[in-house]
Parts: sequence; C-alpha cells; structure tokens
Amino acid sequence: MFSTSLLLLLAAASCVHCEELTQPGSMVVRPGQSLTIDCKVSYSVTSYRTDWIRHPAGKALEWIGYITSSGSTAYSDKLKSKFSFSRDTGTNTITLRGQNLETEDTAVYYCARYTGTYFDYWGKGTSVTVSSAPQLAPSVPFVVSQCSSSPDGFVTLGCVTSGFFPESLKFSWTDDSGKTVSDAFQYPAVKAQGADKYTAVSHMRVKPENGKTTTLTCGVEHLAGKQSQSITVQGPTKPIIRLGQLDQSIMCVIEDFHPKDLNVKWKKGDSEVTGRDWITSGNYMGLNKVVSVFDINGTSPNENTVYTCEVTHGGTTHTEKLSPRDHFSLKINPPQAKDLFIKGKAVIECILTGDSRKEVEVVTMSWKVGSQSPATRDVHVGGVTQAGSVFTKTSTLTLEESTWFSGAEVICSTSRTSEKISVKRGGQRPSIIIYKPDMSISDSDTGSLVCVVSSSDLGNVYVMWKVNEDPYTEGNGMTSIVKKDNKSVVLSYLTVNGQQYNSAKITCAVKDANIQNDVQPRTNSTSTKELPVTYPGSYLQCHKEIPEEDEFSSLWSTASSFIFLFLFSLIYSTVLSLSKIK
Repeated sequence: MFSTSLLLLLAAASCVHCEELTQPGSMVVRPGQSLTIDCKVSYSVTSYRTDWIRHPAGKALEWIGYITSSGSTAYSDKLKSKFSFSRDTGTNTITLRGQNLETEDTAVYYCARYTGTYFDYWGKGTSVTVSSAPQLAPSVPFVVSQCSSSPDGFVTLGCVTSGFFPESLKFSWTDDSGKTVSDAFQYPAVKAQGADKYTAVSHMRVKPENGKTTTLTCGVEHLAGKQSQSITVQGPTKPIIRLGQLDQSIMCVIEDFHPKDLNVKWKKGDSEVTGRDWITSGNYMGLNKVVSVFDINGTSPNENTVYTCEVTHGGTTHTEKLSPRDHFSLKINPPQAKDLFIKGKAVIECILTGDSRKEVEVVTMSWKVGSQSPATRDVHVGGVTQAGSVFTKTSTLTLEESTWFSGAEVICSTSRTSEKISVKRGGQRPSIIIYKPDMSISDSDTGSLVCVVSSSDLGNVYVMWKVNEDPYTEGNGMTSIVKKDNKSVVLSYLTVNGQQYNSAKITCAVKDANIQNDVQPRTNSTSTKELPVTYPGSYLQCHKEIPEEDEFSSLWSTASSFIFLFLFSLIYSTVLSLSKIK
C-alpha cells in the first residue's frame, strides 16, 4: 500500500473546503540531540490518518510512518527505532519525535493527510538541519534591477543574500505601503564549496506606473537573523527634447525618459530625411538620454527651412522644430570643488558655441544672481576660440561661496536663449567617514581610500583630499548611491602611492549645501575600518553620471551583468564575490 501512496503523492482532490496542516518552517538540531515537530491540522485527527514523510536533499522521499484515527501507529522498519508519533485530540495536533539524530537525518519533514488512497493535503514542510556548525546570519541583501523594462512594461528585480547557515531561509518582497508582493520566485539555496555557508536568490517582476517611482524592499528571514534592502524603480517618463545646430549638423537631444525604447525620425520641411542616432545612455535615477544627428551635408539651408525631430515613445509622438537662425548653443557649468576650497569662491562658466565667428563675437552674454545683476568686476568674458569649424566664447562669473550655497538661482542669457543653475540644498550637515583597508602595501604599489558622505537629506557635495599638510587635491572619482533607509550617499575615492598609503595622514574634506548655511569644510582623517556591511546591500543603478570613468563605475556595470547571469542560470558561484564590497 505504501508504494501505491508514493505514486499518488502529487494527486489532488477537488474540494469546496480545503484543509490546512501547519508546521514550523525550519529547525537546527545538534548531532545526538532529540527533535520535536508539531503539525496542527484543521481536520479532526480522530477522523483521518496522518502520515510523516521526509525528503533528504538530492534523494528520494522517505516514508517515516503514520498515526491512525484511532491513535495506533506504524513505522518504517528503517526508522522505527528513531521516530515516534503522538497526538492531542483537543488541539488536533500530531507530533513527531526523534532521538539521537545524525547528520544523515537532515531533511525536510512533511505531515500529510491520508484518505485511504492518496495524500490529499500536505504541510509546507519543516527544514531540519542536523549539524554542530554554528548558525550564521545572512548578509544584507544585494538588490539589482533590470536596466530597462520589457516590451510588456514589466521590470525584473533580483535579490541575493549569502554567508548563512543553515540553508533554510525565506525571502519576502514588499511595496511602498508595506504590502507583500506575491509575484516573486525563490530559488533553492546553494552551498558554497568547502564551507558550511549558503547563497540564495529571489526575483520578481513589477510594472511601475507612468511617471512614478516605486520602492520595493527585499527581506530575508533566517534563524540567525533578518535583513532587508530597498530599490527604487522608475516608471515610464516622457522625453524632454532640445534641438540645436552645430556647424553643418543639427542635433536632437532627447533626455530624461523611461523606458529607453523610442524611435526618432527627421523631417526637412515636409520631407522625411535620414539622421544618425547615437547610443542611448542612462543616469543614476534610471532615466535615459539619446542624441540624434542630421547632417546638412555642407549646404547652407534656406532661411525658411524648418527641421523637425519627431520622437515616438510609449506610443506617443513628440516633436521639436528648428529653423536655421537658431544655430548656436549655450551651456552653463557648475562651480568646481577646487575653487570652493582653495579660493573660497564659486566660479561658474557660461559657454556659447556656434559655427559663425562673427555671430559668436557680437553676441552679448549677461548674468543674473537671483533678481540682481552681479558687479562688473565679478564677470570675465574671454575671446573667441576655434576648434575645427566650431567657435566658442566663455563668460565666467565669480561668486562668494556663501552666495552660491544660499541657493540663489544663477542665470546666463543672450538675446535668444538662457540657461540657469542653482545649488541643491540639503538639511543638516552630513556625516563623513574615511575608510582605509587594514593592510600594508609595498612602497612601489598604489592603494585606494574611500570617503563616504551620507545624510537623509543631502544637498550638493564637493569633496577634496589632503595628504599630510599638502595642498588640497581632487580625488580620482566620485559617485552617488541610495541606502535602504533613504539616506543619500556620496562616495569619493583617492589613489596614493604605497609610502603615503602606509604612513601619511590622509584627510577627506567636504563642503555641502545645507540648511545651516555652514560653508566651513567638514573633515575626517584616515581610519583602518572596513566598509560596513550595509554597503553591499545598497542597490546598483544601471548607469551613473560620473565626471570620468573610474573603478567604481566599472564595478557597478560588471556587478549588474553577473547578477542577472546568476539569476537565470543559477550559477551562484559567479556572484559570491559581489555579496560584499570591501
């Protein structure tokens, strides 16, 4: 009869009233100790037989035994000396007890109701681990998102945690409101080679609303502790389109849109013409940018010709038009950290670019700070320079740093167009931590240090470094991330030679736009601490706007590629190194 039952383990009867068998999720038992598992059922234990079955990893199901409606028991010959059953008819609870457990008894233990022909209801199973190894808590989850949505509008998210023992672990996903998201899948945990540690992965799909962001939190629950991490997903956003003429080309700049799929068409007058699209790029917020170019082919356009850039995104078409007389561009650059630190000044550049030297020369560039015009002594206009067929003129405005950090709007204008800029002000001054791995290197090598600037309301941040009492120097790169508690974090790193790394005092100095209007630099000096475990869980963005390519941005890109390979191929070992950034 038992072999027949095994053949029907997965059979299910149609029912109006479904029964429940509730048992604990996981347990850890040391070798030689006893085991007790309660299975509380919704039916009467005096009306049905209840069986116990276990499933060791990688092996076949094993029948342990049963207790009948009358209370009599039967056991497998192999396991009858190790397990026994009892029941409580008042609470409808069936209890399995084991003694002198061994590592071979590690398995998932199920209680199941038997109808006389098949098992129609099962408990969810109790994962029992028999081991003398200590319990290890999981790492902070490592959460990543698909860089662009699928054609159906859904985005796939992945969540990885590692370093835990025993293997039983539960993932959960919640939305902004704390509601559990059911459309998620959890892969079986995988044991690291040569170690009693496990790695596990979960993924889910979400469809963000148009123009809105959705925050999803991945949580992991384990016998040794709980962890969670959040990620923000950008919903579809319509593009912003700008046209400009540069020499004999017209550029259509399309930015701040999501998802990244769109179509660009060009028209000269009423006739469709062919342009060239440059590669789509993205920023740290998940919004995209693409540039399309139409070449006039060396022929001066008729002054009545109108060029149209037609962009179709998300089923909607957007157009922007340009006539030949709009053939120069204006760009405003924010102040640099070195001027703020060394001079105590905010130096802002306004750059005029055109394809005609005469027109660039005669154009007047003016400034406004708030509603006031700056003093003449604070403005400097350079001469016209040429690079190929492009002519450029730069106007420079120098402000006191206190004026810049106050949040005053700065506008650079010509008779045809204008650009504006202002600092983003935050709340209280941020915390600053500088990390230096606790190790020595040879004088001929180089080493890197990381400065972490964080706040729950972080404004624009400017970071400089000092080695001993040398002048301020800029770092080798800077990037921004967002932690699970919604704190904004700016990371700056500096690479020094081995001698400086081993013995010099290295200082990270920060100026930031804050509500206190405090413009004095805040500093911190060399520490030998390791990066805290919260940083591996900080979610990865698909792109970041960083002044120049650096080691961090390369790491982000590589991480995303390996995580998604990990999710869908289940080759977990390829991402073990990504679960902790040091």
